[in-house]
Amino acid sequence: MAEENCHLLPEIVEEILCSLPTKSLIRCRCVSKSWRSLISEHRFVRKHLSRGAQQKILIPIPSPSANENMYYSQEIMPIKRGEYFCAPFSGSNYWEVLDSCDGLLCVRMDMSIYIWNPCLKTYRKILTPSGKQNFDDFSYLGFGYDSTRNDYKILKLSRFRLGYMTETQVFSLKSDSWRKLDDFPEDYSPWASVFLNGSIHWLATEIMRQNPFALFSFDLLAEKYREIRLPEYCPISLYNDNYIVDLNLCVLKGILCVLVVWKSCLVLWAMKDYYSDHDKSWTKILDIRLNLVLEMFCIPVDFKPFYLYENGEVLMGVVSHQRTELLLCKDNTVLSREIIFNKPSVISYGFVHVESLVSPLGSCGKLETRNSTG
Repeated sequence: MAEENCHLLPEIVEEILCSLPTKSLIRCRCVSKSWRSLISEHRFVRKHLSRGAQQKILIPIPSPSANENMYYSQEIMPIKRGEYFCAPFSGSNYWEVLDSCDGLLCVRMDMSIYIWNPCLKTYRKILTPSGKQNFDDFSYLGFGYDSTRNDYKILKLSRFRLGYMTETQVFSLKSDSWRKLDDFPEDYSPWASVFLNGSIHWLATEIMRQNPFALFSFDLLAEKYREIRLPEYCPISLYNDNYIVDLNLCVLKGILCVLVVWKSCLVLWAMKDYYSDHDKSWTKILDIRLNLVLEMFCIPVDFKPFYLYENGEVLMGVVSHQRTELLLCKDNTVLSREIIFNKPSVISYGFVHVESLVSPLGSCGKLETRNSTG
Protein backbone atom coordinates (compact mmCIF):
# COMPACT_ATOMS: atom_id res chain seq x y z
CA MET A 1 0.00 0.00 0.00
CA ALA A 2 1.57 3.28 -1.08
CA GLU A 3 1.59 6.02 1.52
CA GLU A 4 -0.22 8.50 -0.71
CA ASN A 5 -3.05 6.01 -1.36
CA CYS A 6 -3.67 5.26 2.31
CA HIS A 7 -6.87 7.02 3.45
CA LEU A 8 -7.23 5.35 6.85
CA LEU A 9 -6.81 7.34 10.03
CA PRO A 10 -3.32 6.99 11.56
CA GLU A 11 -4.70 5.34 14.72
CA ILE A 12 -6.52 2.73 12.61
CA VAL A 13 -3.35 2.03 10.61
CA GLU A 14 -1.47 1.59 13.88
CA GLU A 15 -4.06 -0.87 15.21
CA ILE A 16 -3.90 -2.91 12.00
CA LEU A 17 -0.11 -3.00 12.02
CA CYS A 18 0.00 -3.86 15.70
CA SER A 19 -2.09 -6.96 15.04
CA LEU A 20 0.37 -8.36 12.48
CA PRO A 21 3.03 -11.01 13.23
CA THR A 22 6.55 -9.76 13.87
CA LYS A 23 7.99 -11.05 10.61
CA SER A 24 5.23 -9.31 8.64
CA LEU A 25 6.00 -6.03 10.45
CA ILE A 26 9.66 -6.33 9.52
CA ARG A 27 8.63 -6.45 5.88
CA CYS A 28 6.15 -3.59 6.37
CA ARG A 29 9.01 -1.25 7.25
CA CYS A 30 9.75 -1.08 3.53
CA VAL A 31 6.29 0.21 2.59
CA SER A 32 6.82 3.86 3.52
CA LYS A 33 8.85 6.21 5.68
CA SER A 34 5.90 6.80 8.01
CA TRP A 35 5.37 3.06 8.55
CA ARG A 36 9.06 2.54 9.13
CA SER A 37 9.10 5.33 11.72
CA LEU A 38 5.97 4.03 13.48
CA ILE A 39 7.15 0.42 13.65
CA SER A 40 10.50 1.55 15.05
CA GLU A 41 9.00 3.61 17.89
CA HIS A 42 9.52 2.36 21.43
CA ARG A 43 5.80 2.85 22.19
CA PHE A 44 4.77 0.71 19.21
CA VAL A 45 7.32 -2.02 19.99
CA ARG A 46 6.04 -2.36 23.57
CA LYS A 47 2.39 -2.19 22.43
CA HIS A 48 2.94 -4.92 19.85
CA LEU A 49 4.71 -7.05 22.46
CA SER A 50 1.83 -6.63 24.93
CA ARG A 51 -0.68 -7.96 22.38
CA GLY A 52 0.89 -11.40 22.65
CA ALA A 53 2.83 -13.09 19.88
CA GLN A 54 2.98 -16.69 18.72
CA GLN A 55 4.91 -18.66 21.31
CA LYS A 56 7.51 -21.15 20.20
CA ILE A 57 9.78 -23.71 21.79
CA LEU A 58 13.46 -23.21 21.10
CA ILE A 59 15.89 -26.06 21.78
CA PRO A 60 19.66 -25.97 21.14
CA ILE A 61 20.79 -29.15 19.41
CA PRO A 62 24.24 -30.63 18.72
CA SER A 63 25.77 -29.85 15.36
CA PRO A 64 28.30 -32.02 13.50
CA SER A 65 30.27 -28.87 12.74
CA ALA A 66 32.10 -26.90 15.45
CA ASN A 67 31.48 -23.77 13.38
CA GLU A 68 27.70 -24.06 13.56
CA ASN A 69 25.26 -23.76 16.44
CA MET A 70 21.90 -25.26 15.57
CA TYR A 71 18.55 -24.76 17.22
CA TYR A 72 15.11 -26.23 16.72
CA SER A 73 12.01 -24.02 16.81
CA GLN A 74 8.44 -25.29 17.08
CA GLU A 75 5.13 -23.49 17.53
CA ILE A 76 2.97 -24.37 20.53
CA MET A 77 -0.55 -23.27 19.54
CA PRO A 78 -1.25 -25.04 17.35
CA ILE A 79 1.57 -27.58 17.56
CA LYS A 80 3.24 -27.79 14.16
CA ARG A 81 6.32 -29.47 12.79
CA GLY A 82 9.31 -27.35 13.70
CA GLU A 83 12.20 -25.87 11.78
CA TYR A 84 15.97 -26.03 12.15
CA PHE A 85 18.05 -22.85 12.15
CA CYS A 86 21.67 -21.87 12.61
CA ALA A 87 22.60 -19.36 15.26
CA PRO A 88 24.51 -16.33 13.89
CA PHE A 89 27.49 -16.84 16.21
CA SER A 90 29.78 -19.82 15.82
CA GLY A 91 32.94 -21.42 17.08
CA SER A 92 31.71 -24.05 19.54
CA ASN A 93 29.43 -27.07 19.68
CA TYR A 94 28.46 -26.23 23.28
CA TRP A 95 25.97 -23.47 23.98
CA GLU A 96 22.96 -22.84 26.19
CA VAL A 97 20.07 -20.41 26.31
CA LEU A 98 20.19 -18.97 29.82
CA ASP A 99 16.76 -17.36 29.59
CA SER A 100 14.27 -15.71 27.24
CA CYS A 101 12.60 -12.35 27.83
CA ASP A 102 10.43 -10.33 25.39
CA GLY A 103 11.85 -12.19 22.41
CA LEU A 104 15.47 -11.67 23.48
CA LEU A 105 17.57 -14.72 24.30
CA CYS A 106 20.53 -14.60 26.67
CA VAL A 107 22.92 -17.18 25.25
CA ARG A 108 26.11 -18.55 26.74
CA MET A 109 28.55 -20.14 24.28
CA ASP A 110 31.64 -21.50 26.00
CA MET A 111 32.63 -18.46 28.08
CA SER A 112 31.00 -15.77 25.91
CA ILE A 113 27.58 -14.16 26.45
CA TYR A 114 25.26 -12.91 23.69
CA ILE A 115 21.87 -11.17 23.68
CA TRP A 116 20.09 -12.38 20.57
CA ASN A 117 16.76 -11.77 18.83
CA PRO A 118 16.34 -14.69 16.37
CA CYS A 119 13.41 -13.00 14.60
CA LEU A 120 15.36 -9.81 13.85
CA LYS A 121 18.54 -11.83 13.21
CA THR A 122 20.49 -9.45 15.44
CA TYR A 123 22.73 -10.12 18.41
CA ARG A 124 25.13 -8.37 20.71
CA LYS A 125 28.18 -9.75 22.50
CA ILE A 126 28.48 -8.75 26.14
CA LEU A 127 31.91 -7.93 27.56
CA THR A 128 32.81 -8.98 31.09
CA PRO A 129 32.93 -6.40 33.92
CA SER A 130 36.70 -6.21 33.42
CA GLY A 131 36.28 -5.57 29.70
CA LYS A 132 37.51 -9.04 28.72
CA GLN A 133 35.88 -11.07 25.99
CA ASN A 134 35.17 -14.20 28.06
CA PHE A 135 33.42 -15.00 31.32
CA ASP A 136 34.98 -17.35 33.87
CA ASP A 137 33.80 -20.89 34.56
CA PHE A 138 32.50 -19.95 38.00
CA SER A 139 29.89 -17.45 36.80
CA TYR A 140 26.15 -18.01 37.15
CA LEU A 141 24.01 -15.72 35.03
CA GLY A 142 20.37 -14.64 34.93
CA PHE A 143 18.53 -12.38 32.49
CA GLY A 144 15.42 -10.20 32.81
CA TYR A 145 13.63 -6.89 32.22
CA ASP A 146 13.37 -3.90 34.57
CA SER A 147 10.08 -2.35 33.39
CA THR A 148 10.44 0.76 35.56
CA ARG A 149 13.76 1.71 33.96
CA ASN A 150 12.93 0.09 30.60
CA ASP A 151 16.19 -1.82 30.79
CA TYR A 152 17.23 -5.42 30.15
CA LYS A 153 19.72 -6.69 32.69
CA ILE A 154 22.11 -9.59 33.23
CA LEU A 155 22.73 -10.70 36.81
CA LYS A 156 26.14 -12.32 37.33
CA LEU A 157 27.04 -14.34 40.40
CA SER A 158 30.71 -15.27 40.63
CA ARG A 159 31.60 -18.12 42.92
CA PHE A 160 35.08 -18.08 44.41
CA ARG A 161 37.15 -21.19 43.76
CA LEU A 162 37.81 -22.04 47.42
CA GLY A 163 34.38 -21.38 48.85
CA TYR A 164 30.70 -20.77 48.26
CA MET A 165 30.69 -16.98 48.69
CA THR A 166 29.40 -15.27 45.56
CA GLU A 167 30.01 -11.79 44.23
CA THR A 168 27.03 -10.12 42.55
CA GLN A 169 27.22 -7.80 39.55
CA VAL A 170 24.52 -6.53 37.20
CA PHE A 171 24.83 -5.48 33.55
CA SER A 172 22.55 -2.82 32.06
CA LEU A 173 21.83 -3.17 28.35
CA LYS A 174 20.75 0.48 28.23
CA SER A 175 23.95 1.91 29.73
CA ASP A 176 26.21 -0.90 28.46
CA SER A 177 27.90 -1.11 31.85
CA TRP A 178 28.35 -3.33 34.91
CA ARG A 179 27.78 -2.45 38.59
CA LYS A 180 28.72 -4.34 41.73
CA LEU A 181 25.86 -5.11 44.15
CA ASP A 182 25.48 -6.73 47.56
CA ASP A 183 26.76 -10.29 47.55
CA PHE A 184 24.54 -13.35 47.30
CA PRO A 185 23.15 -13.78 50.82
CA GLU A 186 23.64 -17.50 51.46
CA ASP A 187 26.34 -20.16 51.17
CA TYR A 188 24.52 -21.92 48.34
CA SER A 189 25.72 -22.65 44.82
CA PRO A 190 23.13 -21.09 42.46
CA TRP A 191 22.03 -22.67 39.17
CA ALA A 192 19.00 -22.79 36.84
CA SER A 193 17.49 -19.30 36.70
CA VAL A 194 14.17 -18.02 35.27
CA PHE A 195 12.63 -14.53 35.02
CA LEU A 196 9.15 -13.67 36.30
CA ASN A 197 7.35 -10.65 37.83
CA GLY A 198 10.36 -8.36 37.56
CA SER A 199 12.65 -10.79 39.39
CA ILE A 200 15.26 -13.38 38.45
CA HIS A 201 14.72 -16.66 40.31
CA TRP A 202 17.50 -19.11 41.13
CA LEU A 203 17.52 -22.69 42.30
CA ALA A 204 20.49 -23.25 44.57
CA THR A 205 22.05 -26.21 46.36
CA GLU A 206 24.42 -26.98 49.22
CA ILE A 207 25.04 -30.70 49.64
CA MET A 208 26.29 -30.43 53.24
CA ARG A 209 23.05 -28.84 54.53
CA GLN A 210 20.16 -30.83 55.94
CA ASN A 211 17.97 -29.37 53.23
CA PRO A 212 20.29 -28.97 50.22
CA PHE A 213 17.81 -27.15 47.98
CA ALA A 214 16.76 -23.50 48.13
CA LEU A 215 14.95 -21.02 45.89
CA PHE A 216 15.96 -17.35 45.77
CA SER A 217 14.71 -14.36 43.81
CA PHE A 218 16.39 -11.08 42.92
CA ASP A 219 14.19 -8.04 42.27
CA LEU A 220 15.71 -6.09 39.36
CA LEU A 221 14.10 -2.83 40.49
CA ALA A 222 14.74 -2.94 44.24
CA GLU A 223 17.96 -4.98 43.71
CA LYS A 224 17.12 -7.13 46.73
CA TYR A 225 17.23 -10.88 47.34
CA ARG A 226 14.59 -12.95 49.06
CA GLU A 227 14.25 -16.66 49.75
CA ILE A 228 11.08 -18.39 48.54
CA ARG A 229 9.71 -21.51 50.19
CA LEU A 230 9.89 -24.61 48.04
CA PRO A 231 6.92 -27.01 47.93
CA GLU A 232 6.39 -28.81 51.21
CA TYR A 233 7.10 -32.24 49.77
CA CYS A 234 10.34 -31.43 47.98
CA PRO A 235 12.93 -34.11 48.89
CA ILE A 236 15.49 -33.27 51.55
CA SER A 237 18.28 -35.43 50.14
CA LEU A 238 20.13 -35.41 46.84
CA TYR A 239 20.00 -39.20 46.80
CA ASN A 240 17.08 -41.35 47.83
CA ASP A 241 16.78 -45.12 47.29
CA ASN A 242 19.35 -44.97 44.47
CA TYR A 243 17.30 -42.41 42.58
CA ILE A 244 19.02 -39.09 41.87
CA VAL A 245 16.75 -36.24 42.85
CA ASP A 246 16.41 -33.58 40.16
CA LEU A 247 14.73 -30.19 40.36
CA ASN A 248 13.84 -28.05 37.36
CA LEU A 249 12.66 -24.44 37.63
CA CYS A 250 10.36 -23.08 34.91
CA VAL A 251 7.64 -20.53 34.15
CA LEU A 252 4.37 -21.80 32.64
CA LYS A 253 1.74 -19.24 31.57
CA GLY A 254 3.16 -16.66 33.95
CA ILE A 255 3.29 -19.08 36.90
CA LEU A 256 6.47 -20.10 38.71
CA CYS A 257 6.79 -23.90 38.65
CA VAL A 258 9.15 -26.53 40.02
CA LEU A 259 9.48 -29.98 38.47
CA VAL A 260 10.60 -32.60 41.01
CA VAL A 261 11.94 -36.00 39.91
CA TRP A 262 11.94 -38.05 43.12
CA LYS A 263 12.10 -41.81 43.60
CA SER A 264 9.68 -43.19 41.00
CA CYS A 265 7.63 -40.03 40.50
CA LEU A 266 7.69 -36.94 38.36
CA VAL A 267 5.79 -34.12 40.12
CA LEU A 268 5.12 -30.61 38.81
CA TRP A 269 4.31 -27.90 41.37
CA ALA A 270 2.83 -24.49 40.47
CA MET A 271 3.07 -21.43 42.73
CA LYS A 272 -0.48 -20.11 42.38
CA ASP A 273 0.00 -17.37 45.02
CA TYR A 274 3.33 -15.81 44.05
CA TYR A 275 3.40 -13.15 46.76
CA SER A 276 2.62 -15.54 49.61
CA ASP A 277 5.51 -16.84 51.71
CA HIS A 278 3.65 -19.99 52.71
CA ASP A 279 4.42 -23.45 51.34
CA LYS A 280 0.68 -24.02 50.77
CA SER A 281 0.83 -21.48 47.95
CA TRP A 282 2.21 -24.36 45.87
CA THR A 283 -0.29 -26.58 44.02
CA LYS A 284 0.48 -29.97 42.49
CA ILE A 285 -0.63 -29.94 38.84
CA LEU A 286 1.10 -33.07 37.56
CA ASP A 287 2.03 -36.37 39.24
CA ILE A 288 3.21 -39.10 36.90
CA ARG A 289 4.83 -42.43 37.67
CA LEU A 290 8.18 -42.52 35.92
CA ASN A 291 7.57 -46.03 34.57
CA LEU A 292 4.88 -44.56 32.30
CA VAL A 293 7.58 -42.44 30.69
CA LEU A 294 10.63 -44.68 31.04
CA GLU A 295 9.05 -47.54 29.12
CA MET A 296 9.20 -45.29 26.06
CA PHE A 297 12.82 -44.30 26.51
CA CYS A 298 16.26 -45.51 27.40
CA ILE A 299 17.86 -44.15 30.58
CA PRO A 300 19.15 -41.52 31.23
CA VAL A 301 16.09 -39.32 30.81
CA ASP A 302 15.91 -35.53 31.13
CA PHE A 303 12.68 -33.54 31.41
CA LYS A 304 11.67 -29.95 30.63
CA PRO A 305 8.11 -28.55 31.04
CA PHE A 306 7.35 -26.03 28.28
CA TYR A 307 3.70 -25.01 28.34
CA LEU A 308 0.56 -25.21 30.48
CA TYR A 309 -2.70 -25.21 28.51
CA GLU A 310 -6.00 -23.81 29.77
CA ASN A 311 -7.42 -27.33 30.21
CA GLY A 312 -4.57 -28.33 32.53
CA GLU A 313 -2.53 -30.27 29.97
CA VAL A 314 1.24 -29.83 30.17
CA LEU A 315 3.58 -29.95 27.16
CA MET A 316 6.88 -31.45 28.27
CA GLY A 317 10.14 -32.26 26.51
CA VAL A 318 11.89 -35.57 27.23
CA VAL A 319 15.31 -36.61 26.01
CA SER A 320 17.34 -39.83 26.08
CA HIS A 321 20.58 -40.81 24.37
CA GLN A 322 18.47 -41.99 21.41
CA ARG A 323 15.95 -39.24 20.67
CA THR A 324 14.10 -36.11 21.79
CA GLU A 325 10.30 -36.07 22.15
CA LEU A 326 7.41 -33.89 23.27
CA LEU A 327 4.89 -35.40 25.69
CA LEU A 328 1.41 -34.09 26.37
CA CYS A 329 0.49 -34.90 29.98
CA LYS A 330 -2.38 -34.26 32.37
CA ASP A 331 -2.79 -35.18 36.03
CA ASN A 332 -1.16 -38.64 36.19
CA THR A 333 -1.40 -39.63 32.54
CA VAL A 334 0.75 -39.33 29.40
CA LEU A 335 -1.81 -38.45 26.70
CA SER A 336 0.40 -38.41 23.61
CA ARG A 337 3.98 -38.10 22.42
CA GLU A 338 5.71 -36.79 19.32
CA ILE A 339 9.29 -37.38 18.21
CA ILE A 340 11.03 -34.06 17.49
CA PHE A 341 14.21 -35.62 16.16
CA ASN A 342 15.96 -38.95 16.39
CA LYS A 343 18.93 -37.74 18.39
CA PRO A 344 19.47 -36.31 21.85
CA SER A 345 19.44 -32.63 22.73
CA VAL A 346 20.11 -30.58 25.82
CA ILE A 347 16.41 -30.27 26.57
CA SER A 348 17.06 -28.50 29.88
CA TYR A 349 18.42 -25.54 27.88
CA GLY A 350 15.20 -25.26 25.87
CA PHE A 351 12.87 -22.30 26.37
CA VAL A 352 9.54 -20.89 25.28
CA HIS A 353 10.07 -17.59 23.49
CA VAL A 354 8.04 -15.09 21.50
CA GLU A 355 8.85 -13.25 18.30
CA SER A 356 9.27 -9.55 19.01
CA LEU A 357 10.63 -6.27 17.64
CA VAL A 358 12.86 -5.67 20.67
CA SER A 359 16.47 -5.26 19.55
CA PRO A 360 19.62 -6.01 21.57
CA LEU A 361 21.60 -3.42 19.60
CA GLY A 362 20.33 -0.02 20.72
CA SER A 363 17.93 1.61 23.16
CA CYS A 364 15.76 -0.86 25.01
CA GLY A 365 12.43 -1.45 23.35
CA LYS A 366 13.42 0.34 20.15
CA LEU A 367 13.68 -1.48 16.84
CA GLU A 368 17.10 -1.12 15.22
CA THR A 369 17.35 -1.63 11.48
CA ARG A 370 20.91 -2.85 11.08
CA ASN A 371 22.18 -6.37 11.69
CA SER A 372 24.92 -7.13 14.19
CA THR A 373 28.10 -8.71 13.00
CA GLY A 374 29.30 -9.55 16.49
